[in-house]
Amino acid sequence: MAGERPGGPPQPPPPGGAPGSGDPSMDDILASIRRILNEEEAPPAPPPETAPGPDETLALTEEMMVAPPAPPPTPEPPRPEPAPDP
Repeated sequence: MAGERPGGPPQPPPPGGAPGSGDPSMDDILASIRRILNEEEAPPAPPPETAPGPDETLALTEEMMVAPPAPPPTPEPPRPEPAPDP
């Protein structure tokens, strides 16, 4: 095990981890967090050109209308129970 001495208690690994150990150092973790935060703070993309401007009016046409929902089906009346055999 890393840092073990014969006859003594095991020693913790050196700070930052050994190169190639697979564990990222604290500096690597903080740099990754900063990179993610900088990506989130990027300015949003401009709105698409097809959106109406502030002085334009959006006119609804018949093609944009949605048909009203269909009425729910009527429930089937309950069937009469057969007469019991005497």
